[in-house]
Amino acid sequence: MDANLDAVHDRLALVVDDDDTTRMIARRSLEASGFDVVEAADGVQALEHLGQVRPDVVLLDVDMPRLDGLQTCRQLRARPELSNTPVVMLTAHDDSESIERAFAAGATDFAAKPVNWALLQHRLRYVLRSAHTLAELARAQRTARMGSWECSVDGGQMRWSEEFHRLAGTLPEQSLVFPDSLLGITSEGCRERLEAALEGALQGRSAELVHDLRPGPADRRASVPHRTVQHRIEVLRDYSGRISHLVGTVLDVSERQRAMQRVHRLAYFDEVTSLPNRTAFREELERVIVEARANAALVAVLYIDLDDFKRVNDSLGHSTGDVLLAQVAARLCGSLRGDDVVARLQTGDLQTGETLDREPGREGLAARLGGDEFAVMLEGIGCADDALQVAHRILRAFDAPFRIDGEELFTTPTIGVSVYPVDGDDAETMLKHADAAMYQAKRAGKRMVLRFNESLSARAHRRQLLDGRLRRAQEHDELSLHYQPQIDISNGKLVGLEALLRWNAGELGQISPAEFIPLAEDNGLIVPIGAWVIRTACEHLAEWRAQGLGVPRVSVNVSARQFAQKDFVERVARVAAQTGLRRGDLEVELTESILASDADGAVEKLARLRDLGIRIAVDDFGTGYSSLSYLKHFPIDRLKIDRSFIQDIATDPNDASITSAVIGMGRGMGLRVLAEGVENDAQLSCLRRLGCDEVQGFLFSKPLPWDQVSRWVRELDVGGRQRSVGGMQQHPKVVVWSDDLAAAEPMAAALAEAGYGVTMTGDGTTALEHLAVRPGAIFLVDAGAQGEAGLSWLRNARCLHPEVLTFLLVPADGRELLGEAVSTVGLDGGAVKPVPFADLHAALQRVLRTAEASRVALLSRSMLASRAGQDYARPGLN
Repeated sequence: MDANLDAVHDRLALVVDDDDTTRMIARRSLEASGFDVVEAADGVQALEHLGQVRPDVVLLDVDMPRLDGLQTCRQLRARPELSNTPVVMLTAHDDSESIERAFAAGATDFAAKPVNWALLQHRLRYVLRSAHTLAELARAQRTARMGSWECSVDGGQMRWSEEFHRLAGTLPEQSLVFPDSLLGITSEGCRERLEAALEGALQGRSAELVHDLRPGPADRRASVPHRTVQHRIEVLRDYSGRISHLVGTVLDVSERQRAMQRVHRLAYFDEVTSLPNRTAFREELERVIVEARANAALVAVLYIDLDDFKRVNDSLGHSTGDVLLAQVAARLCGSLRGDDVVARLQTGDLQTGETLDREPGREGLAARLGGDEFAVMLEGIGCADDALQVAHRILRAFDAPFRIDGEELFTTPTIGVSVYPVDGDDAETMLKHADAAMYQAKRAGKRMVLRFNESLSARAHRRQLLDGRLRRAQEHDELSLHYQPQIDISNGKLVGLEALLRWNAGELGQISPAEFIPLAEDNGLIVPIGAWVIRTACEHLAEWRAQGLGVPRVSVNVSARQFAQKDFVERVARVAAQTGLRRGDLEVELTESILASDADGAVEKLARLRDLGIRIAVDDFGTGYSSLSYLKHFPIDRLKIDRSFIQDIATDPNDASITSAVIGMGRGMGLRVLAEGVENDAQLSCLRRLGCDEVQGFLFSKPLPWDQVSRWVRELDVGGRQRSVGGMQQHPKVVVWSDDLAAAEPMAAALAEAGYGVTMTGDGTTALEHLAVRPGAIFLVDAGAQGEAGLSWLRNARCLHPEVLTFLLVPADGRELLGEAVSTVGLDGGAVKPVPFADLHAALQRVLRTAEASRVALLSRSMLASRAGQDYARPGLN
């Protein structure tokens, strides 16, 4: 069942947003995950759609014209058939009031804008899984049968309905006596409550309670399932008002209880480790802090992060990573003594109303917060040193290796510590401060324990030191500009240089821009530093021009505070005039958030810049609002796609789909599109196929000091660094993926001897990267024991590289897999092993000939269509 719940194929999502770009990106992302998508531009249109289709999930923007998201959600919930449909609100407001309004309107969940689409997909799976659980619960309530009983108060004799006998596991012919027969089938833990309810009924008080049954005689209990029932007891009186009878109804709510337990477990416990999750930990920590405040006690939080866990996940796979996390959880709990604070590992179903089950003598809990992060709460400690001692004991517990599938793996924890009330007086602050201490410990060398106040003072000291040094950086000539080339993807020619700020702080060394630029923005130095950057970049361009170098333009990044200056445009105009800039020589790069923060003011300033001949680029596009509604109002020349989408573009269909959407949108608006962070040929090939105009990244050059730019440009001019579009390879290329490389080696060798260019790998991600730089290659999947994995890589290859030819080899018992590949992947060819090489060679040649014939036919049709268009346009033919 779990696999079916996690699958999203044939699920329908309704995306409601007044922004065209958000809907476009949502469609690409959701369709890449297997959803069918229906779009609506506002709430009114959404409600019209809902009269015709029944979506599995609704993504609903809050801020929309005509009918906003909150009103739409209320009207949607008013329809009985949609009352349980999951609704995920998309909102740029993540404050508590906005969140409460969303849930009050009937939202199931919410996601903050800008949307992290990869994370949202996981949340949608969870929402759909929860909705499925609730639907099961509803069906159980509808179909549950109800038993009944009645009893004469005078004689004490009882009569049970046939359904009640079935629920209780008793025989209709057995003697029934009030109240013993009812108490006899009730579990021991619930018997006292039922007895009190029956005694109250004899006094004239009706009652209702939920309890467990202990069905039937002892010799039949093993064959009768455990049941939980909702028991209603009513009092009947005769004409004189005297109590004459008691009647009861018994409803089997076992499925409802189990469903509630499953929902509770999903909400409060981590599935991989069985530990409480972040929500449970935070709620329990708040409760413990309230008690500690009343008793003047100490509470400590240990924030634990695993060192280099990502390396394990990337190299050995997520399944091995999950096994390691489960073992880490067990070792973490095992390293804590009974007088420490830890929740036991959950091994069974939770009981009704249970939140965090603890062993006797344990006074708190350990939890998995997410990813490779854990937390431990220590309650009732004598001093802060007690918490540090426990943290060091945890460090030592991780010295021994973990064993998974016979292999030894090592991982170590880094631990940050915060102590109530010194380091925070609420759960959120305690967690945040322990996390900050852990982060500082990571930077200091990993496998360390660090108390919050120590890391805070160290960080504050460094910040104060850098603040003072940065104020004198220009005076001491410590700032410089490096330049990274921007390349036209179609011909490999230079189209511009981006100016990047660097700071060499003397004995402190090179300071990362990620550290000093936020500092400059906070203290206001970004304004004079930004002005220096613009002037220096323009002076460098003038000097290169004087040397005869063909540098088309320079780009400079402009901060929000700098752009907000009233005389920003005038300052740029003065620099341009003083350095002799021509129109188009200078480009300013602004982030989406800068433009969206003051749209009207930005439009006016950008228009004035354009009048001066200054080009405008939107930097890091895709990480902010990505809104077509504001882009179309701004005089923009270029979009720069953020490097986060480019990093895995050759192997991740989601990144490829989003990048394709941005490129299509940009080109549709007449904008040039540049991809940042291009580091390998696979990324470059994918961007070329998607129609990207320009690229920059380490594949072409790292950022260069300005005095090294001249040499680089001259080498480029003579073709030394050009990476223009290449033609088709003369010899057929084959990328072989196999789950048994040793067995596939003879086949690969034979293919190479026959003239094929063969690349072989056992890693699917590597195979996709090879295909990215080998257009028209054959992707030959040699499927063995992991046939489903091979089929998955075929699907990804077809999605990412439609021009690739696909061929599948399956074992004798894998014919079903071959048929599935034909129907779902559009397989170009395949064979059942063992296959003689001559037959394999012939089959591959047929695939190549068929592909070539299709290409020629397509070209012919194109030429005929073009010729027909020309004939139609000739005078006299109209």
